Amino acid sequence: MQTGTIVTTEGPRYSATLNTGSKIVTTAGTAEPLGTATNVREVLIQAKRNNTGQIYIGPVGVHNDNSDGICLDKTDYVKFYCSSLSEIYVNSTVNGEGVTYLYW
Repeated sequence: MQTGTIVTTEGPRYSATLNTGSKIVTTAGTAEPLGTATNVREVLIQAKRNNTGQIYIGPVGVHNDNSDGICLDKTDYVKFYCSSLSEIYVNSTVNGEGVTYLYW
């Protein structure tokens, strides 16, 4: 019979608290960080119901012209795994439009 040691590892612990927020893009064409919260595990982002244009989600500098990022029409949503909301940027095709989000 062979004997040995079993080694297990556990990933980082994250807050299990569900949080919510919203982000409005002041000037269309200017990417803005989604938020500032850290110690995040996942974020679910939904384009606001009253948007008339498109929302673009991506890294810093995401454009609002289909050249990069993920395009959301009103009520579309996307989920990301991240450690901070500041890693995700939001842009829009219409001034004053945005997203709501849940994160944990």
